[in-house]
Formats: sequence, C-alpha cells, structure tokens
Amino acid sequence: MRTQHTLYTFDQYPLALTRFLPEVAPSGQVLLIGSATAVPQTYYEAFCKWLAAQGHVVYTFDYRGIGRSKPVTLQGFEATMSDWGAQDLDAMISYVRREHPDASLTYVGHSVGGQLPALTPESRHFERVLLIASQIGYRRNWPVPQRWGFDVVLNLIMPLSSRLYGYFPGSKLGIFHDLPKDVALEWARWCRTKGYLFALIPRTYLAHIEASVFSLSFTDDLFAPEKAAKDLLSHYKNCHIEYRSVRPADAGVKKIGHFGFFRKRFADSLWPLVAAWLQQPLTRTTSHSSAL
Repeated sequence: MRTQHTLYTFDQYPLALTRFLPEVAPSGQVLLIGSATAVPQTYYEAFCKWLAAQGHVVYTFDYRGIGRSKPVTLQGFEATMSDWGAQDLDAMISYVRREHPDASLTYVGHSVGGQLPALTPESRHFERVLLIASQIGYRRNWPVPQRWGFDVVLNLIMPLSSRLYGYFPGSKLGIFHDLPKDVALEWARWCRTKGYLFALIPRTYLAHIEASVFSLSFTDDLFAPEKAAKDLLSHYKNCHIEYRSVRPADAGVKKIGHFGFFRKRFADSLWPLVAAWLQQPLTRTTSHSSAL
C-alpha cells in the first residue's frame, strides 16, 4: 500500500513524501531513498513496490524545488543543494526514526543521494547504505574528452543560464531537469573544487557513519565513472564496504547507464543483488572489497 504525506522540515519547508507499506510480513527493515539530482521520487516507484513485496517499509521524498516539493515557479525560489542534505534529508531521517523506532534503517542513495548524508549528523543512524551510481562530482574524476564537455556545463552553461532565468532551465536546454538557481550554482562550485563539498563545507558527517555499505556502479555510466564512485567510498571511512562494477552484458542488456537500475526490467537481474545483500548479517567492521 502506498500513502502520500507532507513533512515540514526544521526550517518549515513542506516536503512531499511517500510511504510504501509491506505486502507480506514485515521484515523489520525500513528503507529511505535519497534521489538523484532533479529526479522526482516517482521515478523509484517500481523499485519501492518490489521492496515492499518482500516485507520492507520504504520511504521516498522530493527535495525542495523538485517534484511535489516544487513551488509554483522556480524563479526567485531560494534553495541550495546543502539544504537538500542539512534540512530535507535530515528531517526525513528524523521522521522515519520516530515512525519506526525499533526498525533497522537502510539508506539508498542514487547519485547525489549518496553524497548528501555528509551534510546531516542524523546519517549516523544508518545501519546499511546502498549506493547506486553514486559518486563524487569533482571534474577531474571524469576522463578526457568527456571532462571538457562537463567543464562547459559547469563554467558556462549552468552559471549563465541560472542567472539569466533565475533558475537552471535544464528542460529547455536538454540538460538534466530544472533546478533552483542556487542548487545549480552550488553544485557547479562543488564540481569545480578539488575535494568537492568536503573542501567547502566546514563540518561533514560521512566519517560518523558505521554501516554496511554496498556500492553498485555501471561501466556505461557517463555520470558516475568508476573513479568518481570510488572517490565517494573513500569518505565512508568507518564502514564495511562492498563495491561492484556491473557491465550491461552482466544483466543481459546493451545499456544500463546512470538511471537504468531502477527500471522494472531489471527486477530479475540487478534487483536480486540488493535482496541478497539486505538478507546478509550486518557487518560494520571497517573493510573494503571489490568485485569487478
């Protein structure tokens, strides 16, 4: 069963959230999904229903300025990417823990969703962290010549169009989706800076997490190359980490990319990797392993 709710953050912004309740006996695990940049929570619905069918409670939400948490117009709307972590994700974790005080909390971070736990101390409550195509967006994590196109977006297109329109008109430009102006400008600044957000924000919290981490990246993912994915994992310093790089051929397809994992067609090939991991005993001893 799916229900929709509104949660007010600590700075009183209304966030749209969705709760998926188990279709079978509850597993005792609650999963919270942190979306990719500009991706509405509805994108993850098929995956959430699949998880609920296995007994898990699942929550999704839209960051401020995205999906059902979007104002009538983004022009002049004030929000930053830091707000997505320090306010929105922070409030969601607190809410889920209040609703399910005895449950084991698993966080699923897609792309930027795997970075935002760095911005809230509430992320220390995660017992498991699943990272899907999640990375550090520092420009030098991308190979040449792909990096050159990235630089054009970061240094020219994103700053100029955001200031011209009062928001980033991604849908008009065919680059991502629309974003609040300061979300786009802050993210571009992180990507241009060595050390990414960790060099620009005085206090971060990934090192406070002691969890079992499973990271999946995809060899045809232009938005999260292996170097960028492993860069993010280096900040989960006190976690037991399993990393796996998946080729499309491993799933019997020609393409997975940055967004493909959550499509229903992977329910029989890629999603069972998650089911098996969720059933494993928790391991919190710091270690790293790879299956390439």
